[in-house]
Amino acid sequence: MNISKTHKASVFSKLFSDPEILKELYSAIEGIDMPMDTIISINTLTDVLFMHQINDVSFTINDQIIVLIEHQSTINNNIPVRMLMYIGRIYEKIIEK
Repeated sequence: MNISKTHKASVFSKLFSDPEILKELYSAIEGIDMPMDTIISINTLTDVLFMHQINDVSFTINDQIIVLIEHQSTINNNIPVRMLMYIGRIYEKIIEK
């Protein structure tokens, strides 16, 4: 049976491309209610470690908290390296500001 893994990844990325949904996601994970004036900035990057698919979500909350979420349908041993590169690129964006 041929299963499309890119379809799953695109649904994940599309769902979490809305700042209001990301605010709900973080609130649910942390068990808190975030204020209405909370600023969510999406940082999702393309081509991290030569992966052409965007199957991850990155955002900052009030420019103080960095959240990285990775979606994988199978075990992937290079996730720690990808996350390290990802956080490095996000820090570069913050430093540029």
